[in-house]
Amino acid sequence: MLRSHLVRLLALVLPLIALSACGAPNSGNKSSSDDKKGKGPAAGDKAQPHTHSHDDVLFWQRDGIEHEGALVSLGHHGTHIHGGEEIEPAVSVARDGEPVADAHVSFSLVDAQGSEVAGPEMAIYEPPTAEEPAHYAQAKLLVPGDVKRITIRYRIELPDGGPLVRDVAVPVEQHDK
Repeated sequence: MLRSHLVRLLALVLPLIALSACGAPNSGNKSSSDDKKGKGPAAGDKAQPHTHSHDDVLFWQRDGIEHEGALVSLGHHGTHIHGGEEIEPAVSVARDGEPVADAHVSFSLVDAQGSEVAGPEMAIYEPPTAEEPAHYAQAKLLVPGDVKRITIRYRIELPDGGPLVRDVAVPVEQHDK
């Protein structure tokens, strides 16, 4: 009996170990010292296997940013960003523990001099679901194919406050040739 349980456990664990050997998720590089550390994928599982298929999990690069009485999180869909593909930035805004559904959110890609090179793209509010918290997303930005890092500019305008603008650097992986 114990032996059959052990065999089943190994049958479940060994494929996960093999899949995770391909690479670790982005580490949430920080560009501002006043932001708290990113929390990783929304499901809390930081050990997602590397894959070239569409990876749609929310990955928060920065969270817990206080602005005008709201808490803001900045991130994107996907744990692996590849050159030559699109990135879908995401923002979560909450006040008093409740999602803020009437903010204006946009995203841009910026170069090393801080000039916008792609965007701005307006985000759409997505209410909470069983799989994801409420957030703004659905704007897609094309990641240049020959870079090791991109910078996403997040612009959030709350209905009763001033704008919040933050730039966040994101590592870019290159496809194997």
